[in-house]
Amino acid sequence: MTAASTDTLTTLDEIVDNFSLLEEWDDRYRYVIELGRTLNPLPERQRIDANKVQGCASQVWLATTVHPDGQSGPILTFIGDSDAHIVRGLIAILFAMFSGKRAGDILSTDAIAVFNRLGLREHLTPQRSNGFRSMVERIRMDARAALLARHLLGCFRWSRSNPPKERKRLLGPGDNLPGAFARVIGEGNARERRDCADQRLLASRRRFADDAVLG
Repeated sequence: MTAASTDTLTTLDEIVDNFSLLEEWDDRYRYVIELGRTLNPLPERQRIDANKVQGCASQVWLATTVHPDGQSGPILTFIGDSDAHIVRGLIAILFAMFSGKRAGDILSTDAIAVFNRLGLREHLTPQRSNGFRSMVERIRMDARAALLARHLLGCFRWSRSNPPKERKRLLGPGDNLPGAFARVIGEGNARERRDCADQRLLASRRRFADDAVLG
């Protein structure tokens, strides 16, 4: 599945091929700027603090849409913009890598390796390189969140078949779903996962945690 919002974007293979044809970095810079012009417009309503990427020298906005896709995993599409021409081009390169891809594929893609392969690391300022890494981490964070939401929703649907008595056992003392949600999130750190003797019980509690969110 390829989302409509990615149809006009240059593919990553095309970008790599075009970079190899351009021997001078002045030409490559111009090409990166030209890539930025292929981005779909970012609506004003998306230019909000929640969509800003922290750690970038320029202003950068990334807005993510998650498309459920059954058993194959969620697909993420992105729109974005920056007030810097070079950064808009870097956004276009990232979208060629990630937009329209499944969350699992996003997490398995080494964007920094592609960045280095294009030679961008040696020819951009440290601030631009750090900003690129911040954008990559933002996209990866959204992919992880999409996978977690899919897992919790699937577990929530399964767990609704449990009778009230079983719900009480899974939730612990009291049938307080919001309280259970807070408790489950507290159990979700690495130390708790290592120390929890009954992983299945913890997983079941997480299923009910989603009940508190979805109502």
